[in-house]
Amino acid sequence: MRKNTYMPYGLNMKYELKTYLLIGKDYGDRKTANLGWGGNLIRFLRKKYNKGEKKYATCDTRSDWETHVLTVLPAKNHGANDLLYWLNSLKRKVDIYLELTQIAVIPLYLSVLVIFFSEFTDPIPVLLRIFIMIVLVICPLWLFYRYKMLSFFYDDFIAITNKKVSAQ
Repeated sequence: MRKNTYMPYGLNMKYELKTYLLIGKDYGDRKTANLGWGGNLIRFLRKKYNKGEKKYATCDTRSDWETHVLTVLPAKNHGANDLLYWLNSLKRKVDIYLELTQIAVIPLYLSVLVIFFSEFTDPIPVLLRIFIMIVLVICPLWLFYRYKMLSFFYDDFIAITNKKVSAQ
């Protein structure tokens, strides 16, 4: 039996992030929004996987997502400043991770250049060199993309929360 996870302020941030990342991805079907064979298959599988909106809410536009967030946010205003502080602290952590990723990328790319331009008399096989170069280039780019999307998510979430707090 799975224990209930702790959700500060009643917000499931994994659910909200998944919803944010998939805004507009479930729009239409193969007739109204043809994405090609692969895109239509991925959309079909994602809709089957998320049947009943268990994994994320289906939002076709950003305004749909904003309405969804406004309904999810706590109705009581007594913890609004604490909620904003908590969201800002999460965003600061993501920004720190983003900066650390950017700092780590420069030495990794220099090491890729050294591996690529080193003499071929080294005992390292060529395929192993190519594999190492691919890993050293793709992993930092993936981390950078992930943290940048998290930063955008927290920016938008904080803006919507500020809008709700100022309206009350």
